[in-house]
Amino acid sequence: MSRFVLTSIEPQTTSLRLTVPVGGDTTGIRASADSSGELYFAVLDRPLRYRGADITQVILRPAVPGQAAHFGMRGFAIELAPVLDPMLRTADPIDPRALDFIAQGQIDDDSSPPPPANDAASDSEEKPKQPPTAETAGDPPRPKTSPPPRPAAEPSPTGPSNRKPLLIAGLAALTLIAAVLLWNALTGTTDSPPQPAAENSTTAQKEPQPPPQPSAVSPAEKPQAVLRLLPPGYPAGACTPEKSVPIGALAALLCGPNTDPGGPRAARYTLFSDMTALQEQFDEVMASAQQQVCPGRIMSPGPWKRNARPEVSAGTLYCGVRDGDAVIAWTDDQKRLLSVIESDAADPPVDQMFSWWQSHS
Repeated sequence: MSRFVLTSIEPQTTSLRLTVPVGGDTTGIRASADSSGELYFAVLDRPLRYRGADITQVILRPAVPGQAAHFGMRGFAIELAPVLDPMLRTADPIDPRALDFIAQGQIDDDSSPPPPANDAASDSEEKPKQPPTAETAGDPPRPKTSPPPRPAAEPSPTGPSNRKPLLIAGLAALTLIAAVLLWNALTGTTDSPPQPAAENSTTAQKEPQPPPQPSAVSPAEKPQAVLRLLPPGYPAGACTPEKSVPIGALAALLCGPNTDPGGPRAARYTLFSDMTALQEQFDEVMASAQQQVCPGRIMSPGPWKRNARPEVSAGTLYCGVRDGDAVIAWTDDQKRLLSVIESDAADPPVDQMFSWWQSHS
């Protein structure tokens, strides 16, 4: 199983919010420590909402022990658990007691069906069947017969009696042409009347088009709204406000080097008005860098937590490389803040910058 559709879900807790149907892809299979069956790592196309966090990475297991997902399945019963601990990504086997199966549901296999054997078979299905003829039904062919001879008294088709209608039709055509030429001479116009279709086409081309939507706007908040959310280690004047911000952002700061040990060489901190705009910008950051596993084999992208509340996901963490520079990006869902820090491989090393992030996030 690789591609599937979650068609129904029955939450076991009021903290879960997910609208079905929703598609997903399996990314790995792990054994269970108690030998109860296989566990499937999966990524949903649309995040589920659990305890105030948006989560796309989940673990699925068959609801009936001994069963396994298979090609072409329909209504396959499963149990679902969100991936809250990044260390689960590298664990093998996995202790099911470490998982929180918060819902039951059903999935369908969504793999593409195999193509038809050939075009001829497809054509034979699409074309309607023709009623059988005598030859196709198996009857012997009927003998061909010649038409009966014409009577001797029948007049010839080119005889004098058939030429008269042709002469009358020719005279009528000449009269019509002469009338048209006379009308043009009297009115002084020779152009054909306007074509309605051409006028409609010209009118459609002249309709005004909507202006293109801007990709950036002026900040709606003052820089202090972001300044008070910055981690420590930035001296006075190290950060400057951005003059334009992405759609949905309220304000942004571009900062120079952080003076704490392992601090990044450059950073951008952006405050957003809603989670949708925050997630869209975070997706753009991930698309601009090559994905890497975070130091310590931490899953990327994956949820991160604060030591004070290890049971709650604070946001999403991502590690990557862009133009030879190490990039670490993370979201703070409660503050609606996106942080992106960068540093080259030597100043400081990515391991030191990740240690800085662990103590400053």
